[in-house]
Amino acid sequence: MNEWINDELLDLARAAKEQEASDRRVEVIRNHTLRVWEQIRMMIKDAAEQMNQIPELKQRTGGLNCMSGYSDRIEVTKASYPAIYLTVRPGPSSIDIHRTVVTNGADRHTQEQAESLDLELDTNGQPYLKNKEGKPLLVDEAVRYIFQPFIYPERLELKRPIRIY
Repeated sequence: MNEWINDELLDLARAAKEQEASDRRVEVIRNHTLRVWEQIRMMIKDAAEQMNQIPELKQRTGGLNCMSGYSDRIEVTKASYPAIYLTVRPGPSSIDIHRTVVTNGADRHTQEQAESLDLELDTNGQPYLKNKEGKPLLVDEAVRYIFQPFIYPERLELKRPIRIY
């Protein structure tokens, strides 16, 4: 009998086991994503309320309006310039962040920014989030990361509009 056939059967069995393990991992991540989403949603609502109560932060942000009544997203708005319209929603294995930034003045323009905080599992199977730079974030760190543009809008990576004369 051709020995290579046995090798192929072993390879097929190994690939099936790897696929099964991968499918289980994806399912675990999806389950954790829903739990992490609920934590983040509540912490964003709480953070917006707290920031509006602290005079220094309220002055810096101009006040934040949080709309948390949706089950599939939470929205936070900063109306003072640069205005920031934030929407955070759960993805299948991530927390998705979308910002619309409107600047003021002679070069007033609008820019869209989107990024995802990917949910990963550590070696113990515990979830954590990872930002676009690959930095791991716990839930409270992720909420801080999401809110920093409200406090420090100058750190936003805004692109200058191209002027055609």
